[in-house]
Amino acid sequence: MIPKMAKTKTMNRIMEVINSRLVLSIPNLFTSISAVIFILLLLVIKTIMYRRDSSTNINFIYIVYISNTRLKTWRSNRYSANGKYSLIISLPTSKALRLIWNLGRLLGFLVAIQVTTGLLLVLNYTSNEGAFDSVQYLIIESNYGYFVRILHFNGAASIFIVLYLHLFKGLFHGSYRLSKVWRTGVLLLVLIMATAFSGYVLLYSQMSYWAAIVIINFFSTIPILGNNLVLLIFGSFMVRSSTLKLLFIVHFLVPFLILLMILVHFYFLHEHGSRSSLSLVNDDAKIYFYPSYAIKDSINLSFILTGWILMLIYPFNLGDPEMFIEKDQMSRPVHIIPEFYFLFAYAILRAIPNKSLGLMLLVLAIVSLLLLSINRDYMYKLPGSLLRWHKILIFLFIRIGLVLTFLGKALVEVPFITLSLLFTVLYFFTLFAILLIRWVFNCSLR
Repeated sequence: MIPKMAKTKTMNRIMEVINSRLVLSIPNLFTSISAVIFILLLLVIKTIMYRRDSSTNINFIYIVYISNTRLKTWRSNRYSANGKYSLIISLPTSKALRLIWNLGRLLGFLVAIQVTTGLLLVLNYTSNEGAFDSVQYLIIESNYGYFVRILHFNGAASIFIVLYLHLFKGLFHGSYRLSKVWRTGVLLLVLIMATAFSGYVLLYSQMSYWAAIVIINFFSTIPILGNNLVLLIFGSFMVRSSTLKLLFIVHFLVPFLILLMILVHFYFLHEHGSRSSLSLVNDDAKIYFYPSYAIKDSINLSFILTGWILMLIYPFNLGDPEMFIEKDQMSRPVHIIPEFYFLFAYAILRAIPNKSLGLMLLVLAIVSLLLLSINRDYMYKLPGSLLRWHKILIFLFIRIGLVLTFLGKALVEVPFITLSLLFTVLYFFTLFAILLIRWVFNCSLR
């Protein structure tokens, strides 16, 4: 058992360095606060531009709507040299979009920041037995390395928070009816999770080392190829420098594939446009993207600046203290848990004592999201009775996910084992109930 003082020694040293350097960042902090106030003023100006239409009972910008003729012109010039500004200035956008529709663009911006900070961290990282020391050297000795490390660490957590909110928004408003958009979105979820896990192992800390052993050994349950696949990932019979090199390659290359998939995601999205809360799909219900939604998107900056301020005040509150302890092959942590954004998946993975069934449930939990995109009702909205049940099931699905997140951090003992199995069953029951509602509605359209 490692003494408590030894556990916090490295973290205290890092916090001393950060606190001493934050004194020099006070002017930048006040600049950030001023920028937040300025953007909030923009929000107030934007709300003044709104007015209430009693006939439709919705908010819309007091701007001339795009006519059908102009939309046809936009479609014809969309990919022409003369229409290069159309995607930003005159993109037809539903007039009923709310602030929650900013999550997708905010997520794209966070991914761009994460890739940039990752490229800076590569300059000082070594993927061998000295990986842990290289991370500590980067924070303590490198110029502004502490800021880049904190930004990259909290950026990963921010991406998953915004990603899950974006996913729940899509479920609630039926965005899975855009089949291509939904499928590329689920693929992006898988790629981001794979990138985050590989980056977590690269820390080579006590918790990440043993978490890698536990998670990677689950692949041994795959028939025929399982044991060979584990040996291929490990590079030996345990996590060594060869494992870090393989995961470093994955962590370095997959983000570029993510950026490519984001472009594909945007391309499919712009084929039909975003689904609004009112399910408006006709051309007459759209307005210019600029200036109304350009101003609304600027509010993303206020969220990012506020997040940076909180990040400087609470740099490592979203992490585990065990990440500041170098890996020890002879001392296993009492309770092995991943980062908080993997806890729901970890709860499903260990819900059943059998490793093969646990891995199968985890894969099915992600793949079942793809089944939602099998539909024929893009142009139609659910009737009142089915829509009410649909929203109830979505809220239930969200609450089940939160409970699974809590259970993923709990000890592997009674009653948490039983509760994990119960809520895993409820997870799949709710998801397939949503599929049943869509299937009943599709049958009614035939």
